[in-house]
Amino acid sequence: MGHMTLCDENSIGGISYFLPHHGVLNEQSQTTKLRVVFNGSASTDTGVSLNDIQHTGPVIQDDLLDILLRFRQFNVVVCADIEKMYRMVWVVSEQRCLQKILWRRKPDEDVQEYTLNTITYGTRSAAYLTIRCLKQLGLDNLEARPEASNVILHEFYVDDMLYGESSVTEMIDVCKQVKEILGGAGFNLRKWISNRPEVIAGIQGSSSPEENVIFGEKDSNKTLGLYWSFKKDVLIYYINFPTNVSKVNKRSILSDISKIFDPLGLLSPSIVLVKILLQKLCAVKKKDESLPSNLDFYWRKLRKKFFVLNECEIERQVICLDPVEIQIHGFCDASMEAYGACVYIRSVDKNGCVKISLNSGKSKVALLKSLTIPRLKLSGALVLVHLVERIKTCMSVKFDAIFLWCDSTVVLNWISTSPHLLQTFVSNRVAQIQEKTDVSDW
Repeated sequence: MGHMTLCDENSIGGISYFLPHHGVLNEQSQTTKLRVVFNGSASTDTGVSLNDIQHTGPVIQDDLLDILLRFRQFNVVVCADIEKMYRMVWVVSEQRCLQKILWRRKPDEDVQEYTLNTITYGTRSAAYLTIRCLKQLGLDNLEARPEASNVILHEFYVDDMLYGESSVTEMIDVCKQVKEILGGAGFNLRKWISNRPEVIAGIQGSSSPEENVIFGEKDSNKTLGLYWSFKKDVLIYYINFPTNVSKVNKRSILSDISKIFDPLGLLSPSIVLVKILLQKLCAVKKKDESLPSNLDFYWRKLRKKFFVLNECEIERQVICLDPVEIQIHGFCDASMEAYGACVYIRSVDKNGCVKISLNSGKSKVALLKSLTIPRLKLSGALVLVHLVERIKTCMSVKFDAIFLWCDSTVVLNWISTSPHLLQTFVSNRVAQIQEKTDVSDW
């Protein structure tokens, strides 16, 4: 494919950087089971690596949470990813000498020098440079194809596209435009998935069946860390902790809980229990030592219960078809150990049928410094306000009403009081709440 070129005698020597590399085998991968990993952080004999002389670049894509919130909004949704995204962007020829590798095809051959001609995953600037090229395609076509350009600009997270529309016809038309724009620059969109089979048929046309993705028994695809069963159109979680654990310490608990990816906060009531446990371990300053017997027993018991989450199925779409009224209902609460908030979307269709769906949530562990329950509930109210503001900003729907619920009369009185009359801790949080919401919302 021209991604790697054998160095000629004239290009050997001079300024160079050789990337150490090795293969990683993933039997569960649906497309590329063997991938090459390059290490741009390996120091040379000068003590400087390639990544040391590169900038990371700013974040220029929409946040993952924003994309997922919009993904749950529409009736018709589609998912796809770009094939070999990094390998589709060329590096200028003058700087390819900094992307050299040593390679031979057979053990009995001499080791030779090659240069990598495209952006290499493992270098610090790779993500920004590739995404910036994707962004430029959206900007270049903004006037001619505004809808497709907005998808490229706002509905991609790295190489994954998650997009929704209200009708099948609109979805097919926009996706064809996106596919054409990206294909013209070498970005091939593949692994198309939709909750509506007619969408895939309209996008793929006469493509052979081999180009489609073969799914496992659950008919699920890992969508940005979440599993989306496109046939049932539900979000599911797959908790896969090792069954046998001989030694439990803070490191092993962190390893287990980091495997649960929950950007929407739908599992907050379960995950916050582990956060509280980790806070207790930090207080007793346990690192790689075994846990105290009471905490060890508590974690082993809690760990077994996490597998119940595999049975959860959360409806992807949070808004009913043809809604005539859409409301936000947010709830916040707190205890001495933690506080948090959750947001529900209440929608009513033209027939008067009501649909209520959990949209997102967020939890935080209380500070070790003792705080009163009203202050903790005020902190929960602030979390709720930030969460609602995020939903209002990223979801492209008009909400007819917003209702924020708190069971503390003290907190409600604080929110309706001028901040300058309150103590500093309360005043700062009340000022933020009043800035983003109306007192009548509470």
